[in-house]
Amino acid sequence: MPIPGGKNASENTRRAEQTAGDTRKKDEEKATKLRERIWREVRLILADILQNMKPQHKDYENVLNERYLHHYFSHRYQQRFTGVDLIGVDGIQQQEHGEEIALHPEWPTSKKASGIAGGMYAQNRPDPDGSAGHIDFAIGRYEEPWLGIEFKLSNGWPGEGVQFDLVKLLDPNNRFRLAVSFNVLIRDKLSGQHNGIEDAIKKAYKEAVTGAGSNQKTPRLWYIVVEVDPKERRIFLAKTDGPDKATEAPRITKLEGTALVEFLHKEWKP
Repeated sequence: MPIPGGKNASENTRRAEQTAGDTRKKDEEKATKLRERIWREVRLILADILQNMKPQHKDYENVLNERYLHHYFSHRYQQRFTGVDLIGVDGIQQQEHGEEIALHPEWPTSKKASGIAGGMYAQNRPDPDGSAGHIDFAIGRYEEPWLGIEFKLSNGWPGEGVQFDLVKLLDPNNRFRLAVSFNVLIRDKLSGQHNGIEDAIKKAYKEAVTGAGSNQKTPRLWYIVVEVDPKERRIFLAKTDGPDKATEAPRITKLEGTALVEFLHKEWKP
């Protein structure tokens, strides 16, 4: 005996599922395009900071201050996206551009009350019995942002400080798709050789990957190191390609001339 409405019910279910799938696909495509735009704007803000780090620039003294860098970044981000608020723990989120665009300063890697179930740390390493870390800026949905950014300014190589920043950014528990570590090293005088700084960049990355426990959720990373003295600056950009290449040494480019222009304009999709 045929089931009443059986064929029609199955067809209706199939169509409903297809419609829902199409809607999800369109929503994801829209979110991806928005993330691409946000990432492009973030790169341009970072490039502005790099330009300001010329010793001859009028803002040179200001950008050699970590608190100023935080203020500059958040201010420029809000300028580029009208209506964006700094979203704190108790903030009311603007909905004009959706959750992908929200900017969270001092984002906690773990906070049960807010539904954040990311990394816990002790002695600069992941530890389930440790405490939450903080990321200078996170962008995206508060419970699971897709982009994390850390700034570090120090006299000379910061050692464990930069490594811990990398551990937090690369920790798969924090589920970033993209991560930026922006480091400024103030020197009395730049050395004529730069092999030492490149070795330090690779070593810090290798130790951070080991400490974070790389897996299929390791994000792509932009790892920027700027060396400055009273007369000149030197910029290095180390990039990784994400989970499949997480254990490989990052590709390091000295940003000057055409390489700096490429940094300003080249597309790199999240």
